[in-house]
Amino acid sequence: MGYFQRVKKAGFSNGELFSALQDCILNRDFEKFVLIGDDYQKYCVDAAEYIIIDENGTDCYTSDERITFEELIDFAAGNKSLTKTRIFTVLKNWKVQTNDANGNVVLYPIPIINALQGFVELGEKNIPCFLAQGDWFCLNARYIDILNEEFENRMNGKKELSEDIKSRFNLTAEDITEDKYNDSFFLCDKIIVAHKSLIDGLEISDLMFWDGQNLYLMCNKMKFNACGSRDLTNQIWTSAKYLQTRLNSRDRNEFLVEYYSKICGRYENEGRDLKISQEEFVDLFNLRIVFIAGYILGYSLKCRSNYAKYLDVDTYKKMSDIGYEYLTINIGKTK
Repeated sequence: MGYFQRVKKAGFSNGELFSALQDCILNRDFEKFVLIGDDYQKYCVDAAEYIIIDENGTDCYTSDERITFEELIDFAAGNKSLTKTRIFTVLKNWKVQTNDANGNVVLYPIPIINALQGFVELGEKNIPCFLAQGDWFCLNARYIDILNEEFENRMNGKKELSEDIKSRFNLTAEDITEDKYNDSFFLCDKIIVAHKSLIDGLEISDLMFWDGQNLYLMCNKMKFNACGSRDLTNQIWTSAKYLQTRLNSRDRNEFLVEYYSKICGRYENEGRDLKISQEEFVDLFNLRIVFIAGYILGYSLKCRSNYAKYLDVDTYKKMSDIGYEYLTINIGKTK
């Protein structure tokens, strides 16, 4: 969080930020916040049971699927209109816990406010303030120029490679939605559609394609902004850590066979055949793995979201640390 400072230094109070969060909930502006526990992978991948505990210590809501923030708020509201008092109780006094498939605790009970990741904007300049593990931060103005420089260097430094990949694999999006873009590649024999093929509850990538040296795992989002970048970098970072663990495990081949089976099932549901054998699929993962973040809209130097830029730059650094290449590509039409 080197680019960030506590909001107090920017002239805001935690009370102002909490009130803004309450307003987001009352306005049903749920896109700005996600429930991720204290670790995205543990919450989304390692858990098999999700438990909400109310202010009385009662397990009031359970699910074997990931509980979203909107789902939680709707349950807490019931048939009544939400008030700020009720929201305060839910955020501060309710807790979330997760267990694995054997009933062991993965995430020990923590307050909902500590399990949220998101942002609100305050002041006349709509300064974005970010919530992480119960604390509020904002970008330190002294580092914004450095961030912009890093973002520009990263974009320009990989521009030729990104454009080459985009051209070779015909990745340009034709003014369509994210789902339609991914599913359009069912017609392409040289690209595997992995979109919606979940393994251990995780979507590792949307598209897979390869050349003589690299296996490209591409995850896509509609827009490069605060919400889009947050969701996509969370997915890619979690996928990278998960994949690295599974590929280095004793059951590497069994995992890849299972993943192949999941993808085949999706193709069958679409009335299509996967044009690659199980053996060929497994061999693909002997290639050098490159993760790609693809954005249909907004990925350019003109982007005004410093949070989106920070997440992109930070993810690049983290991916490099664990040995994976990470590219970001504008897959929309160049105007």
